[in-house]
Amino acid sequence: MEIKNIFDFEKKLVFLVNFFLILIIICFFLFNLEMKYFFYFNIILTFILSYIFFQRSRKLSKTLILTNLFIFFYFLYPSISQFLYELLGVESYVFIIFYNIFISYIFLVFSGNHKNFFGDIKKTNFKFLFIIIVVGLSLGLFFYFLKEPIPSIFLDVMINNSNTDIILFLLFNSFIVALSEQMIFSGFLFNTYKKLTTKYEAIFHTSIIFVLFHLLRINILINYYFKEFKEMFILYLVSYYFLLFLFMFLALYLYSLKTKKYEGNFTYPLFLHFAADFSLFFFYYFFINIG
Repeated sequence: MEIKNIFDFEKKLVFLVNFFLILIIICFFLFNLEMKYFFYFNIILTFILSYIFFQRSRKLSKTLILTNLFIFFYFLYPSISQFLYELLGVESYVFIIFYNIFISYIFLVFSGNHKNFFGDIKKTNFKFLFIIIVVGLSLGLFFYFLKEPIPSIFLDVMINNSNTDIILFLLFNSFIVALSEQMIFSGFLFNTYKKLTTKYEAIFHTSIIFVLFHLLRINILINYYFKEFKEMFILYLVSYYFLLFLFMFLALYLYSLKTKKYEGNFTYPLFLHFAADFSLFFFYYFFINIG
């Protein structure tokens, strides 16, 4: 029993190491530290821990290496986005979102989840999917009411293009962002954690990582919310991150759902995410036009 408890703790330790590394990379961004030092730290820590884990379980060692590398490459997203925007301007959005697709597919392949992460799409219940889309649209409206700031590149597109081009842009962008993020958080990360822990622990851990990813721009959010809401900014900030957690928790629950009537697959979190993103962007676009 004691050996089993130790092994169970080691399986959870993968998430704790990931959590620790993300907090460090957030500090690097907040304090404008050179990313090369985080890279060295990540590699050294991963090498030491993977060697220790390898002596107990090759699966644990492989999981630790994959998740730590994912943290480094995926959490470079703000730097990649800024670089591409400075290089290509408004047109950079295509390259930015396909960077996410590329990263998500690479880690899906190395984790071995690329073969079955879709689930049984033939069992998709379209009435249930319609309800999920409505819920997603409602969540996007909640995010709009919380005034989630959207990247300036999207505002530029909304201001400088025709209505038809803007709607097509919003549909395309919302779908690609939803696809890439669900490939990462449902396909790769959730399925990876689920191999080590229970379903609900994996949902909780993945939802936490999703929230931490959005903490990369917490300095932007603090400045934005303080400017918009003054002394109420903390309430809006906490509400925003709590809603993010609930959003991903719901997406992963739908993805892994198994009841007598419904069985989850990748279409459920994908369209929940797509509807939420599209709704958020559309309401920004709608009220910009009214203003």
